[in-house]
Amino acid sequence: QNAILFQENIATIDVADPNHVMLVVEDLLPQINVNSGLDNCSKDVTSYLDILHILYEDAEQQLESLQRFWEQKEYSDFIILIHGLKTQLLNIGYVLLAEDARALEMAGKENRLTYIEEHLEAFVTSYKELKKQLEEVDEFRFIFTSRIWKSTVFIRSSRRIFCERKSAFRLGNALTRRNF
Repeated sequence: QNAILFQENIATIDVADPNHVMLVVEDLLPQINVNSGLDNCSKDVTSYLDILHILYEDAEQQLESLQRFWEQKEYSDFIILIHGLKTQLLNIGYVLLAEDARALEMAGKENRLTYIEEHLEAFVTSYKELKKQLEEVDEFRFIFTSRIWKSTVFIRSSRRIFCERKSAFRLGNALTRRNF
């Protein structure tokens, strides 16, 4: 019997069960091979969520640095940073964006600056979208790591998840506590 029952965008998730938690993460990050990322963390859900948290926290600063290095023609720093981003993306299981980073890295190493000029903006846009998705995962991470409830009802609506019990947490732009 499936422990997670979906019925019209409503699912009961056991937040103490790592498998249930990973189903939520997979739903929030559909472009990422979460199982691959989890394998890179020795199948430790908390470690994987922590790595996603660090990636979320560092994303804006890393993108600013990447763009600054490019604009100031600091190509060696650009190559080092894009290499690091590629590795981070592979570690979380985001193979497609990691491949884009690899292509930018190789273009930098081969001094194909036109390629970087043509593809950097698309990479930055995709990375910013990932950051938005990681924000939702980071808010969900709070529920999982605080172990507030053994089970929670999640209602999914327009890329947001709402959790309901005696108190509730809204996952979206801000984490708020509401009483019902």
